Order: sequence, then C-alpha cells, then structure tokens
Amino acid sequence: EFGLSLLLVALRAGGRVLARAPAFAALLEDDISLCMVQTAEAEIAISEASSGRVSEVPGASSVLSLVLQCVAEVLLLLGLGGSAREEAMLSRIYLKLLGGGSPSASPHLLPPALIETALEHLQSLLVLTELPLHVYLRFDCHPARADLLQDLAAALR
Repeated sequence: EFGLSLLLVALRAGGRVLARAPAFAALLEDDISLCMVQTAEAEIAISEASSGRVSEVPGASSVLSLVLQCVAEVLLLLGLGGSAREEAMLSRIYLKLLGGGSPSASPHLLPPALIETALEHLQSLLVLTELPLHVYLRFDCHPARADLLQDLAAALR
C-alpha cells in the first residue's frame, strides 16, 4: 500500500516531466504497469476466495483504489496507443471487477465495495473525452483485438 501511494505521488508530482525520459516511460509502460495488473488481480482473487465477506479482506478496497488511481495516471501520462499494456489494464482489472469479458467472471463473488471502487474509477477515466473514442479505435475496430469498449459498456448494464 505504501509503495502504491509513493508511486501515485510521484506520478502526480513529476509524471509529465519524467514521462518524457525514455527510460522512465519504458519502466512505466512495462514493469510498473505489469505490477499494477498483478496487484489488482491478487486483490480480486483474495476477494473472490473470501466469497465476498468484506471482513476477511481488510484493506482490499484501499489497495485496489490506489491501483486504479495509478492506472489512471499512467493512462493520462502515456496516452492510449493500443498497446497490450493498456488492453491488460482495462480487461484484466476493470472487466474482471465488473464481471465482463469472460463467461466465468462474476461480480457477485466480490464485495460491493470493490465493485463500487471500480465503477468510481471507471467513471473518472470516462471523463477523459477522448478515452472512449481511442479505446474504440485502438481495440474494437481492429478485427484481431478485443472489443474493450463494447465489453465495458456491456459490463456496466
């Protein structure tokens, strides 16, 4: 939790300047993004294993909230170019939390607080006016890519 807080502060304070450095941009795009996806997946798995009993998942909502804030900052800094990193962040975090993207996914196994956290952060991402258009152009229009915008919209129903 402390590491995610530090990352979020660093991204907000100097992310725009640091993102222009090729080494930092590569670190953000590869390693840090992968760590955020893996952290979110671990939190989701712990929540699913507890069958939604929030009392057995102390702090899961705050860790997931920090991950989602960091994901938003990374997307703001690096933009949406249609990379596998972006696809993983959107599908393996948001769609998994909202129960979309796969027939086995079920949001009912997750505590309502985690689903609410995902919805709040997804709403903050959708405030970026060009995000839905970029997701549609980079993923949904490409026949070999996932239909992320369609899946996100379906998961919100």
